Amino acid sequence: MKIVSRGFLPYLLRWEAEIVDAEAPRHFTFTMKGDFVGSGSWSFEPGEGGTSAVFEFRPRVEKPGVKQLSPILKPLFRWNHRWAMERGERGVNALFARS
Repeated sequence: MKIVSRGFLPYLLRWEAEIVDAEAPRHFTFTMKGDFVGSGSWSFEPGEGGTSAVFEFRPRVEKPGVKQLSPILKPLFRWNHRWAMERGERGVNALFARS
């Protein structure tokens, strides 16, 4: 799956995720290549009133420029990440509220 990620800062991260292990409907693991390299997983468990989901994401940023500036601009990149995650959370919550 090809993915393009963006935050507030004016750059895009282009990467691909490939599922490498799945135990439907409880778990799947994926690897990443491109501007993000690494792995991640989703796990799902029935819970009181719904489903508990746990997301593990272990990326290494390989995008030229961003990788080299990370040690210097780490606080700015952390802020950008939080900004993007908060927007994503609002979007997912709005999607669930409609269903």
